[in-house]
Amino acid sequence: MNEAKSSGFPKEVGIVYHNLGLIYDRKNIPKLAEEYFIKAIHIKEHLESINGVRSLYMIASVLYRNNQVAEARSWYDKGLEKAESLKEKEYEAKLKLIHALYDCHNDSLINEALQYLEQKNLWPDTSELNEQIAEYYLKQGNLIKAVEYYKRALKAKIKL
Repeated sequence: MNEAKSSGFPKEVGIVYHNLGLIYDRKNIPKLAEEYFIKAIHIKEHLESINGVRSLYMIASVLYRNNQVAEARSWYDKGLEKAESLKEKEYEAKLKLIHALYDCHNDSLINEALQYLEQKNLWPDTSELNEQIAEYYLKQGNLIKAVEYYKRALKAKIKL
């Protein structure tokens, strides 16, 4: 990491920070995940790339999943603007999905985003997002919707 910083490889440093954020997210340490995603987007070269959109999406996702809706919404807005400017339809769909789930509670927007990801054969993402949706509904006590999305996650895993 220090070599990348001192050798003038800012994009690579941004990717390392992003990947550290992913590791902390997987370990369910949201504060550290958020910290590293933010470090990544503070690197101009990272923010201006597709990797910047990924980091913005992940910050919003981590915050939404941890009930920090107002802060997540701010990152969602930044991420959506960046995804639209880079014409990154995949991340537009993912951002709209998490916003629809945690913020505006719109099932049709959730399903529209999932349908787009399925059409693009993004099965790992589709599976993971369906699991995330199922867990959300399980926490809400909506077992019928939770089971529906767990089933969809399993179907997506089969297609991997």
